[in-house]
Amino acid sequence: MQSQPIKLGVYKVICLAAVKHHGHGPAAQTAIIQSFQYYEHLSEPMAECPNVLLKEFDHAQLGEEILREIAAKSFNAQDTKGPRNFSRFLTQFAEWAPRAVLKQISLLLSHLDSESYPMRMAIVEIIDCLTRKLACSEDLMSDAPRRRNSSMISTICSSSALSTFPPTCAPKCSPSSADSATYP
Repeated sequence: MQSQPIKLGVYKVICLAAVKHHGHGPAAQTAIIQSFQYYEHLSEPMAECPNVLLKEFDHAQLGEEILREIAAKSFNAQDTKGPRNFSRFLTQFAEWAPRAVLKQISLLLSHLDSESYPMRMAIVEIIDCLTRKLACSEDLMSDAPRRRNSSMISTICSSSALSTFPPTCAPKCSPSSADSATYP
């Protein structure tokens, strides 16, 4: 859909009517996974639906279940279409809902050992996104980032991971923009 208000209205109907009040979360989860698994152009729009559910209706369960299901999948090196779609979904969802992805990052880190190059690069991009969001958040003053940084930095060891750091070091963040509910 090209019209943002219509798209947002459709997402709100799906989120409010089906998922939150009528318990159709598993059906929505299956539909979302199948949509971006079989149709390349739906990866980013399908990442927006759980984001709207999280931001507008404070219901993170659908997004977390989708992340758990993706973490349980395994991809081989010959499959190019599937991992690319999953990686586009993951990176977009991490941009819009970094806190939800941070809760499931321990499960997603298993894809760093995956044979699939797009999934490995998606996890590296997610770690970069989470690092940027955490560096810009107001939680930086507490002792929690020291605990998180030690585990996240230890996973980043390849030269391709280092190529994601120049945008991280750019002074783009302000404390008020870190947790803003921005999605297209």
